[in-house]
Formats: sequence, C-alpha cells, structure tokens
Amino acid sequence: MDNQDKLLKEILSGSLNENVPLSFMAGITRKIEKEKAIREKKLSIRESAYQFFIFLLILSLFISLFAYISINYFDINFDFKISLPEDNIFRLKETGIRLKNLFLNPESLVWYIVGLNMAVLFIAQQLIQRRVK
Repeated sequence: MDNQDKLLKEILSGSLNENVPLSFMAGITRKIEKEKAIREKKLSIRESAYQFFIFLLILSLFISLFAYISINYFDINFDFKISLPEDNIFRLKETGIRLKNLFLNPESLVWYIVGLNMAVLFIAQQLIQRRVK
C-alpha cells in the first residue's frame, strides 16, 4: 500500500464513522444482541431436548435390560393382575405381597447393590471432574 492508499483509507474510515448517528449504531447493536440472545436460548432449548431424549432412550434400555435379565436369569415373575372394583382389598393385598416379594427378595438385592455402586461411582466421577477444573 502506498501513501495515497493509506490516506484514502483514513479519509473513508473516518467519514463512515462520522456519518452514522450514534442512535442508529446503538439500535443496530441492540438488535444484534437480541438476536444473539434468542439464538443462544434456542440452542439451549435444543440441547436440553436432546439430552432429555437421550436420557429417555437410556432409561428405556436400562428398564428393558433389567426386565430381560430378571426374567431369564433370576426367574422373577412380573405377572400382575389388574383387579376390578369387587374384591379390591384382597387384590391389593396380593399385589402388595407380590411387590414385596419382588423388591425384597435376595435376587433384587443384587440389583440394589449394582444401582448403589453406579450411583457412588457417578457421584465420585462428578466430584473428581469438578476438582480437576
């Protein structure tokens, strides 16, 4: 760039800034910031929806694997009857006994230990990750 180009650039850049009113520049800046905030909010909502979808997918996979392993390896019976209004008290007792047998039997204890172990490992991983940052 020679001297004439530099002078021309200085004249044009100075005249552009002087000719634009401050209120116009402030208005444009506000609009740009508003659009940026809207875009970031949309991205945040999209990311939250994606994480929720992944959570539901993993949860359904976990529940189906739990049912599969429980039925095929531990012979846990998930046969529950839905009762009609008559004899409802006796059906509730039967259902309560079945739920008690389902959740308080030795085979279910294995799943409680596995779940507790996963929770402890997850909490430890989160604590370690926060300390590293």
